[in-house]
Amino acid sequence: MRLVELSVFDTGPGMGLRWLSETKGYTRYSDFDAEEELDAIQTCFEKHSTTKASQFSGLGLTMALMAMKRLNAFMTLRTGRVGLYQDFSVEKTEAFKPRSRFSPRQRLSEIAGTAYTIWFRVR
Repeated sequence: MRLVELSVFDTGPGMGLRWLSETKGYTRYSDFDAEEELDAIQTCFEKHSTTKASQFSGLGLTMALMAMKRLNAFMTLRTGRVGLYQDFSVEKTEAFKPRSRFSPRQRLSEIAGTAYTIWFRVR
């Protein structure tokens, strides 16, 4: 089996902090708990959710999810204090329904930015 691995790094503040700074005015991770961060990240993947001013924004992550489903991809995501994964080859959804990569008791160190890694088969 041959796989392609694609990693993308964004050096911004992180998905949760970016969303919550725009919607609630938060400026640091200590302003909210991990559950609120996870909810914010989930919202980022919903169609038409965006922190951008353009009327044409808000479809990029939705389109990426559709592509990952068609490719039967596996994705990991690390941002802020959250580490997630989703296996689109076994789940019957194009929606973002990730699982935690780490034990709920394990607190992750806060990081800036966002890192995605996507793997998919090539024929």
